[in-house]
Formats: sequence, structure tokens, C-alpha cells
Amino acid sequence: MNERILAMLEEYKSLRSESIEAMRSRNSILSLGSAAIGVMFLAGANIIGVNNPSLMQVSISFFIFIAAIPALSILLFFVWLGEAHRMSRVGVYLSELEKRISDEIKQDGEANTLPALHWEGWLRESRKRRQLVYPYFAVVAIFFGAAIFSLLVAFLFQARMAALPGWLIVLLSLLALGGLIYSARWAVVIIRKLA
Repeated sequence: MNERILAMLEEYKSLRSESIEAMRSRNSILSLGSAAIGVMFLAGANIIGVNNPSLMQVSISFFIFIAAIPALSILLFFVWLGEAHRMSRVGVYLSELEKRISDEIKQDGEANTLPALHWEGWLRESRKRRQLVYPYFAVVAIFFGAAIFSLLVAFLFQARMAALPGWLIVLLSLLALGGLIYSARWAVVIIRKLA
């Protein structure tokens, strides 16, 4: 094998490692993010469970459910999606690199007509074999589901406690819901581009 092919194979191995690292990062974001959201839910729920909570306790709990959990959920989702995009971008480049390596090997005198490397190219040959989309939507369901549930808890808790003015509760709930809908719209657009 010539040095050019060896250099391309080294680049291929390096990029394959980057893709694996992005996959690990996605898994870490999902597990640690879910744990962080769970801790915030418990903190807010503990305040709700207090008999005759003070206005400060009610306000803190409301903030946790109306702002902190939804914001953290959206942030974690987009960080996770960034890693998914990184992995996808590497896959596209590897597909091109596979073609170049296979062409070099053929020019180097190999008689075999099959490509030397073909996994990423095979994935992109047919729309039926494209990226699996359901894991992306499962992550959307996890993070956005936590955010929506959190908004519901905030709204119901405040409606029961009546500690804050009703117009403020409705306004903050609508703002938070609008932010979630806007974020979800962009999430779907980005996922469709990746798949």
C-alpha cells in the first residue's frame, strides 16, 4: 500500500473515533441531563409538599417548574442535538473518504471491484437505510415531555396555592409554552436535516 492510502486510512480511523466519542457524549448528556432534571423535580416537589409554604417557597417552586426545568431541558436537548450533528457530519465526510480510499486502492493495482470501505456510503445510498430517526424523536419526547410536564405542574400548583397573581401565572405559562413550541419546531427541522 502506498503512503497516500495509509494517510487516508489514518484519517479514517481518527474520524471514526470522533464519531464514537460524539455517540458517548450524547449518551452522557442524556443520562446526566435526565438525572439533573429529576433532582430539580424533587426539589420543587419537596417545596410543594411543605404545609403552609411561605410566599418565598412558593415562588422558588414556581420558578423551578416554570423556568428552570424547561430551560434546562431545552438546553440539554440542543447540546445533545449538537453532538448528533457532529456525528452526522463525520459520517458524511467518511462516506466521501471511503470513496477516495477505494479509488486509490483500485489505482494501486488491486483487482477487486468491491469498494475497500463502504459502510457510510452504503448508509447513504438509499433513503431506506438513512439515519434511524426514532432515537431522535425519543430524546425529543424525553426532554420536551419533562418541560411540558413541568409547566403543567407549575400551573396547577400555582392555581391551587393562589400565591401569585393569576395574570402573572398565565403570562409566564404562555411565555414558557411559546418558548417550548418554538424550540420544538427548530428541533424537528434540525432532525429532518440530520436524517
